[in-house]
Amino acid sequence: MAVKLLKALYIILAVFAAHEVCVILHEAGHLAGGLLCGYSFHSFRIGSLQLSRIDGRWHFSRVKVEGTSGQCVMVPPASDHPEDVPCLLYHAGGGLANVVTALFSLIGLLVSGNLYVRAFLFLTGSISTAQALLNLVPSMIQLPNDGYNMRCCKESREDRIAMYSILRRQAYPDRTPSEMPASLFSYSEEGKYSRVSKLLHGSFLLDQLRFREAEAFFADCARDDEAAFPYYRLEGACEQLFCLLVLGEKEKITDVYDDALQDYLEKTKKTDAAKRRVLYAFNLLYRHDEKAAEEENAAAKRLIARMDSQGEARMEEKLLAFVKPS
Repeated sequence: MAVKLLKALYIILAVFAAHEVCVILHEAGHLAGGLLCGYSFHSFRIGSLQLSRIDGRWHFSRVKVEGTSGQCVMVPPASDHPEDVPCLLYHAGGGLANVVTALFSLIGLLVSGNLYVRAFLFLTGSISTAQALLNLVPSMIQLPNDGYNMRCCKESREDRIAMYSILRRQAYPDRTPSEMPASLFSYSEEGKYSRVSKLLHGSFLLDQLRFREAEAFFADCARDDEAAFPYYRLEGACEQLFCLLVLGEKEKITDVYDDALQDYLEKTKKTDAAKRRVLYAFNLLYRHDEKAAEEENAAAKRLIARMDSQGEARMEEKLLAFVKPS
């Protein structure tokens, strides 16, 4: 009985360890691909644990992004022609690392005679093969995968610019959106990432407290149709809800605050100050529940205090203060 329990425990630990090894190697592949493209390191996340380098200092934090088990964010070099900045190897690096891992696992299976080592290598090879297929074959579930990003960047100049803008903003951790180069928040109606560029432009307007204009951009991002990326649609809906709350347009709120958005806010509020800010405004201005509002306000401030980006922290503090001026 004890032997069977030990074997079962080994299998459970081996599956977990093999998965984490494959995720780490996948993100390391993005790191290597980014460095070969001339990018600089910003952050490396496994699960919700993130290591960042900001202004020459290392930071540990907790960040949760729905639909991902890890992420390596690299910053492209400054350029007046962002459409020409290389990006394919950065996006392909994770899947290529999985292919290499699967090949080495196969070689190990052929030469190793140890049953436990072979079991671990089989798991690693299987998971790496699955990850390679899931990442390199273009698809979009919660978020577009690496293959989808590569295809968009190959086919569309506008998507290359949008991708550059998304990543390049990380080069300014001490600035709010309105303090960054305005070119990073330009938007286009063309390309698969047009809504993402509009989401960025909406944050630029939000930072300037231009809620009426920002709401229109966020509403466009939040439209639920086949062209919408679920993650970005929900991000747009979050900020649209906030704008409607501070604008006092309560009649529109029930249409935006649907079951999907409620579930998304509940899942992400533990590590995201912006979601706590939205819930603070919702409880104070819509539900008129001051106790619940103050709990969300206090939680938002705790998360703001732990933010890596001082620019983002200052923006969140400003928006919190606007909801209920002292």
